Amino acid sequence: TSPRLAEAAIKLLRQHRQGPDADKPLFLYMLSIMEHAPYSKHYPVCCNLDHAGITQSLAARLSDYIAKLKLLSESVMQLDRYLQGDSRPALFCTFGDHQAYFEEQQPPYRMTFPDPNLVTQYRLRSNFDAPQVPDYPILDIAYLPSLVADYSGVTKDPRFTALSAMRLLCKGKLDDCEDPRLVQSYEGYIYGEALGLLEK
Repeated sequence: TSPRLAEAAIKLLRQHRQGPDADKPLFLYMLSIMEHAPYSKHYPVCCNLDHAGITQSLAARLSDYIAKLKLLSESVMQLDRYLQGDSRPALFCTFGDHQAYFEEQQPPYRMTFPDPNLVTQYRLRSNFDAPQVPDYPILDIAYLPSLVADYSGVTKDPRFTALSAMRLLCKGKLDDCEDPRLVQSYEGYIYGEALGLLEK
């Protein structure tokens, strides 16, 4: 659960540093599902959402979602503080995978992206000097692992090399990249015999 996320991560980091592989990099992937729907339509309304021109039930559900995000944020900040104060190099990436689903009609998003329901945030922080993350108008989530690989300095395999190249060539876009032939070529390489990601 969200409140235990930082505690669990810090425990794993400390165990790793006392173990036989302490000199090797450690990759942790943590998923918090607590922020997921359903949201209560009886939750106490916050943030003056009852005056926002939306239904009472949507205001309550949104308030429930905000409360869950606050819990997650506290845990994420706790882990971030730990990593920023650590003597070993650390790269910390957080991201969402889609917008919240509130089970009822909500006001339309004020975005021109192909599918605003899939637009969320990501953040990449390090406790070492690293170049500025490229300022893309939007970054397809499929590219996020390539950013992590680039900034962590690990040796990349051919798949990650291709992913980083596509991110640069398409300026963070994938399905909506301006060069559809480049996307077809990339997909042919990734899913073809060269890498065999879909071998039978």
